[in-house]
Amino acid sequence: MRSPRTERRTSSTLVLQLTDNWRSLPSPRTVLHPGANHASLSLPSTLPAKTAFLLLQNEIPLDQTKHYLSLASAAGASAVFNPSPMPTAAQIRAFEWGKLGWLVVNEGEMQALLAALPEAAASAAESAKGIESEAVPEKLRPLLPELYRLASHPLLRSDTPPGLILTLGAAGSVTLPPNAAPFHTPSAPLQGSYRDTTGAGDTFLGFFVGSLMRGLDVREAVRRATRAAGMAVEREGAMEAVPSWKEVEARLAADNAK
Repeated sequence: MRSPRTERRTSSTLVLQLTDNWRSLPSPRTVLHPGANHASLSLPSTLPAKTAFLLLQNEIPLDQTKHYLSLASAAGASAVFNPSPMPTAAQIRAFEWGKLGWLVVNEGEMQALLAALPEAAASAAESAKGIESEAVPEKLRPLLPELYRLASHPLLRSDTPPGLILTLGAAGSVTLPPNAAPFHTPSAPLQGSYRDTTGAGDTFLGFFVGSLMRGLDVREAVRRATRAAGMAVEREGAMEAVPSWKEVEARLAADNAK
């Protein structure tokens, strides 16, 4: 793929800093050169007709992200956001989280959001419901009060509060749909060992939104996203490691046949 150039800038570059024990870390350390991702652009006044979903990450200027989020809200489209790289504390507090349809974070991102947001504890009933949820393995239930605390924060509350997905690497993910009980999705079994985790999160996000666009329910969308991310880590590289929809369907069929 050619590197797009805008205002004589090359596309962004991400450098992964790996150490001997990088596989045991939550994520490798990264250095990001934003390049054309942070160029000044002429922004649209509306989204394309019939837009149903908008996928956003914090890899373009936050003002542009907020502009597109407002367009999605006005158009009735569901915005799915992963705040990576993590915004500053001031940016987190000023962001309109209530306009999101889905917020997808890993454990470190959840902790960073809770640390930056003004204190607001989940109700005792919400925390108890999370801890007692039989749909989440017991060893992961200690994470649920914090997930509920984030979900119940006033900045995230709205007439249609966003759903939350907490991705946990080899432990799978915990999904908290709007106004519903949480559920756990285990990580997908690999064919061999994993080779490269670069782009696994992007793969998960893309297949989650793509599955929703195809009319699948949330549980099935998360299952397909999890399988796709698992296939991505079996391969080296980023974009070249992303499986096709057909490949994921074939692997799922093989899983179901076992």
